[in-house]
Amino acid sequence: MVETVLVHYELPKVLSISPLGNFGGFSGAQLWRVQTAEDCLCVRCWPNFHPSKTQLAWIHQILLTAATDGCDFVPAPLRTRSGETLVQVSQRYWEVTQWMPGESLLCDAFTAQKLAAACRALARFHLAAAKLGTSNDRSPGIQQRYQKAWDLPNEIQRCREAVASMPADSIPGCCRELIEKAIAEYPRVTEALSQ
Repeated sequence: MVETVLVHYELPKVLSISPLGNFGGFSGAQLWRVQTAEDCLCVRCWPNFHPSKTQLAWIHQILLTAATDGCDFVPAPLRTRSGETLVQVSQRYWEVTQWMPGESLLCDAFTAQKLAAACRALARFHLAAAKLGTSNDRSPGIQQRYQKAWDLPNEIQRCREAVASMPADSIPGCCRELIEKAIAEYPRVTEALSQ
């Protein structure tokens, strides 16, 4: 499938394609590392349920703006032969970016200087992205969480019933405590999401 996507791009000879799964991410996207004769690329296949093509186009516009504005740490999407930043294959959206080398910084390796550098980089990104203006729409992520929050009482009740049906000594006390805390906090969470 990745080969079908790469045909849409003007690329040096592909030497290897390595599947990475979701590589620890939360988006549900699948990733591949592609080594070409000149550089290393990342191919991303977005889940078929989100984000929409419009949302991805907006994300790509932000990334391209930031990269053009000197944020060299941003994985800006490459353009296809036809000038697009997305390819649709098998009803899924795909993108290709430069491979961004690096590794996660563990908490115990974090220093004040590294934190300051991370904050400066984030500020540079936000300043670059701000040049695009703002959207009057709500954040898609907040909207999704708000929709899911409406079903939360049903989910909590199912958990409560499952825990009640189990022998008391098989369930840690914190489970019951967590369920009761979720019930108590639900109104505050939905109020914060609606704002």
